[in-house]
Amino acid sequence: QKVKMRQVNKSMKGIKKGKNGVITLTHMNLTGIPDMVLDYLDREEARRRVSGICLDCNRLSALPDDRLQRWVYIKHLSLRYNNLRSLSPAISTLVALQHLDVSHNQINNLPHIGTLKNLETLQMDWNKVTSIPESH
Repeated sequence: QKVKMRQVNKSMKGIKKGKNGVITLTHMNLTGIPDMVLDYLDREEARRRVSGICLDCNRLSALPDDRLQRWVYIKHLSLRYNNLRSLSPAISTLVALQHLDVSHNQINNLPHIGTLKNLETLQMDWNKVTSIPESH
């Protein structure tokens, strides 16, 4: 996938300096999260420095389940204005998550998110949700 590497490098550089702890890759027309970013998020350094990921205004239709499960330290995840039709059940592994914004997508249903005990806000407006799972 073609990505504006200057923008990706700039974002990664900002994280390494510990500016605000949020990786921001917005308005980049991404259909997937760049490998460079995924690899960084897997590193121990990311656990100390990254508190959130902002992927607003792209063309994401899914998140990488295998990697998503490793982001247990993420507190803020913003996926507004993408092409998501559903949220992966792996989202329930993000136990530190406090704020999740998936507004302005095409999400039809939610996975069970009862395990997200730290979740304070869930923004889902402008979706097509037809079912919400019962709590267990």
